[in-house]
Amino acid sequence: MPLPSVRVYGARQCKAISRRLKRRCLNPAAYKCSTCRYHGATPLHTRKSMQGESHPQYKHGRLTKESKMSDRRTRLRLWMLEQIGWHLKMFQGTKTRGRKPNEYRQLDLDDPEQMQYAILQTLV
Repeated sequence: MPLPSVRVYGARQCKAISRRLKRRCLNPAAYKCSTCRYHGATPLHTRKSMQGESHPQYKHGRLTKESKMSDRRTRLRLWMLEQIGWHLKMFQGTKTRGRKPNEYRQLDLDDPEQMQYAILQTLV
């Protein structure tokens, strides 16, 4: 039995078809979609138009892909700076807790080329 919006208000019907009974779903299609929410509700238009402030669930811009990438680069830069400082014996006490950034690779800071690489990575 379909929901009342299909019969009463003339809403578009879900286009999904049951594998077992070979009958069409009787639920209304979701907004700007060809299927109901039970069958995926993928939009008819491209997803690129539903990004950022135009997306209905947009709250703020603090956790965008760009901000996450810049945070990741900053953490890597700070991690490398700390490793250089420990190698040059500038610090005392304990090292910073936590796991290493994903982009971090183990460097031999006694090698001048790798020390130069680490310093250049912190400047970029």
